[in-house]
Amino acid sequence: MNPTSAFCRSAAIFAGLFLIVSCGGTISARVECDDKSLVILPCAVEAEGQSMGHFNSKIGERIATLASGLISSGEEDARVMEPQAFKKAFRSGQPTPSTIQRLCGEHGIDLLVVTTLTQWKLRDPRNPGMNQGQASLNISVIDSKGQSVYKGQLIGVQFPAGISDNPEFAIPGHSSLTLTEDQIRKGLEQSVARALAELFYDHEAPE
Repeated sequence: MNPTSAFCRSAAIFAGLFLIVSCGGTISARVECDDKSLVILPCAVEAEGQSMGHFNSKIGERIATLASGLISSGEEDARVMEPQAFKKAFRSGQPTPSTIQRLCGEHGIDLLVVTTLTQWKLRDPRNPGMNQGQASLNISVIDSKGQSVYKGQLIGVQFPAGISDNPEFAIPGHSSLTLTEDQIRKGLEQSVARALAELFYDHEAPE
């Protein structure tokens, strides 16, 4: 394998950020979830104003639901549970480790996934007439003892970037110039959900 291929088949990790180099190959799961139960909390919002576009709580709920479905349908035998019991605890900020430990024990949860959006845009600010979604989020995975087992960031998840290589998300006959804002939103929700879910299982990087 030449040096370029070796680089393309790896994930670049620097200062707590991870950037997946999409040149083909298998990317390993970041968090082991085989035969575990987990909860994905709907995305909270860290930023305000233009960086958050038209984001609302329903979008956060849909992203969590989509990511949960992708993990549940994988080969890891993970069980994704409903997040209702944890929503109240996180409503006023990060609960204490003892509170998380108690809730996990009461509901049989091994891993708790907390996500915070720092960017949500449905238009490219450099090209006002072009619809192109972009999102960034912080991710924290907490175990049943209330301890952090993973922290990272998804930076600049885009839609419809790479749409031709992603037939699951493709809309035939459309480009970023012809897609409606609603289509961009739905595509970005799916792209963020997949990027989040892929932390929990091995997957192929696009060629």
